[in-house]
Amino acid sequence: MAPDRIPLDVAEQAAMYRSMTTGRRMIILLDNVASAAQVRPLLPGPGPSPAAGPATAGPGQSRPSLVVVTTRWRITGLAMDGARFVELAPLEEAEALGLFDRMIGPDRAAAEPAQRRSVVRLCGGIPLAICVTGARLAARPGWPVSRIAGSLASERSRLTALSLTDGLSVRAAFDVSYRSLSPAAARAYRLTALIPGPSFDVDLAAAVLADDTADLIQLAPKTSSRILLRSSMN
Repeated sequence: MAPDRIPLDVAEQAAMYRSMTTGRRMIILLDNVASAAQVRPLLPGPGPSPAAGPATAGPGQSRPSLVVVTTRWRITGLAMDGARFVELAPLEEAEALGLFDRMIGPDRAAAEPAQRRSVVRLCGGIPLAICVTGARLAARPGWPVSRIAGSLASERSRLTALSLTDGLSVRAAFDVSYRSLSPAAARAYRLTALIPGPSFDVDLAAAVLADDTADLIQLAPKTSSRILLRSSMN
């Protein structure tokens, strides 16, 4: 669309967007969304009609487009738009290694298998952390994987090592999530960070927080994804 034909009003832009995407089967990724209001203007028009014969869509129905929204918030308002919610856990070791190896290349991965495992373990299976680490190595072919592994081994310098000069930073992502926590959840985040080891159960967390176990279970769904990172990312 020529720039001079694009309306200035957002509602009119959204209507034009839906019109232009109608009949197209699309996959749209909206990353790091903060609200349902950011999503709705970017929902496309109906997809193409199915071909004759049996298909996933019935007669007269369109094949839908797919909109994938990534967010650190629970945007419940999108349920009214037919959204399905999927909570993502950290990557398993095999998935984390696959992501890391694709970024650094098979030769470097094969040269230091133990060090690459150490890197993904210290990244806690978090895709952003693995990508930042992989990007630092990809941009420096002369660096051994052990150099990054050594930087991550220190808890004091770990978050510094997980930052790129262009602003991509695990620390910044954590800060945004932390500021959104309730006072009780923020307190739980801070205190459970003192527990040694990669995991803990609800009884140990309740002892550290001096809280009733039932109250902690009520809090857990709001904080579990953040608390999961508390030890490896300090």
